[in-house]
Amino acid sequence: MILRRAFHNQMDFFHGPKCYIGHDTTGVEGGCRTGMSADLGSSLALCEPHGPWAYLATSKSASGWALNPLLPQPGTVVRRVRGQRCQTTQTLLAEWAHAFGFPSYFGHNWDAFYECITDLEWLPAHCYIALVTDASAVLPHDEAGFVTFIEVLNSAATEWATPQEGEWARPAVAFRVLFRTDVAQEDHVCARLQYAGVDPSPMSFKGM
Repeated sequence: MILRRAFHNQMDFFHGPKCYIGHDTTGVEGGCRTGMSADLGSSLALCEPHGPWAYLATSKSASGWALNPLLPQPGTVVRRVRGQRCQTTQTLLAEWAHAFGFPSYFGHNWDAFYECITDLEWLPAHCYIALVTDASAVLPHDEAGFVTFIEVLNSAATEWATPQEGEWARPAVAFRVLFRTDVAQEDHVCARLQYAGVDPSPMSFKGM
């Protein structure tokens, strides 16, 4: 059953006065290479519920999605979201619905997306990982939509990391999104994520 939260109170940015359309992120210097880069071999740290939710995963190919070190971990659900199929809001919502098996009544709007991605009772796990391949292709001509998308994911990660009591009791759950890109697009993807309000943690896919 869908979790009914005070969604609109958390997500009032949907209707706020922000105007991001036309903002040029190409000249923004990315800062995602600072700090320690996590290698895929240390992937168990991804499933710490109170760690960062967004990662910039750089590799030779932006479209690959091998996560072999993660797959054997019990209780971990890994899903690929194809960035090339997320170029408009409607195709993005459809791709995430396909990847996570949203129910047939999914409403294909941001409210419904938030409710489904914070429910997932049909896909029980203690750690959810979405690998977004070709991250530079996500909503490439819709900066306002991209900001909304990132803020929805941020709120979803916060919701999952908060233990629940009562009828819907559950422990804290890790919800992670890995934005995969190649080296050529790394700074651009990093700048878009930072402009949307998230500073992604770097992750390297060595040899991939």
